[in-house]
Amino acid sequence: MRTLLLTSLSILLIAGLSTSGQDQEPSERPWKQIATLDNKEINESSGLVRSKTHAACYWTHNDSGDKPRIFLINRRGESLCVCNLKGARAIDWEDIAGCVLDQKPYLLMGDIGGNAQRRKSVELYLVEEPKIDESSLPTESSGSKPTPKTIEVSALSTMVVGIPGGVTDFESMAIDESSRSVLLVEKHLLGGRVFIVPLDTTPGVHRVEAAQIGSISVSFATSCDISSDGGRLAIVCYTAIYLFDREKKEDGTWQPWYEALKKAPKPFKIPKLTQPEAICFREDGKAVILTSERLPTPLIELELPEIGSK
Repeated sequence: MRTLLLTSLSILLIAGLSTSGQDQEPSERPWKQIATLDNKEINESSGLVRSKTHAACYWTHNDSGDKPRIFLINRRGESLCVCNLKGARAIDWEDIAGCVLDQKPYLLMGDIGGNAQRRKSVELYLVEEPKIDESSLPTESSGSKPTPKTIEVSALSTMVVGIPGGVTDFESMAIDESSRSVLLVEKHLLGGRVFIVPLDTTPGVHRVEAAQIGSISVSFATSCDISSDGGRLAIVCYTAIYLFDREKKEDGTWQPWYEALKKAPKPFKIPKLTQPEAICFREDGKAVILTSERLPTPLIELELPEIGSK
């Protein structure tokens, strides 16, 4: 009986049907493939974030099995930089996030995966976003491809995060600049818990405990991002994107995420991709960028509705 139940649930997931709290069919949104990543070393793109330093560029990284490194790519799919993170481990890197705090751009790498469920904690590595000399790169009109630069950086801050009840499996992470905190979303067939972690930018190793702020019914969440204005959370799973929108309070600030997560999200189908596990917002927040974990790796752009629209 248990086997039959699990099989039935899996069929529902594959068919793209909603779980509890998502009784509407995912709708279609305009999308296009804008590029294919040219660097074959990016063979399991598992996280994606918009660069705050280099216009129209994105940072990505591989899933477990790779070195602790990130790749800077442009919208043509060209690899511009390979950045090795000294002193870091790469047990199961699952997502990457970015922010600007006190006028400084940062990147946060999330070693948060827990497929084996044997970890006692997860680790978050914060670095100031690397900047490369773009004047030495060929332009689009030149017709030649750039040669990726290789650089090294050290983590400014390492957060060792304990999860109440123990580490299960997390693949989604985003930074909320307004509260200077990190959201972690659990990956589970029937939806997962959502935790918040204070973002510590002071140098050193910091041991912190995550606090649960809610739960969602999105099946198998694989990546997430928060829009630059802080008003929208996008979560991707294998068949759709789910949007959680925050309302503005009278004083002009956003409502807390624990309130926004209580509302049913807006679901939108995504193109058929093999393991879509990376998502980030475009610069203007009107679209999201997606990759998948298989070669050749596509770079997909999907338009979104405005906040407050139906």
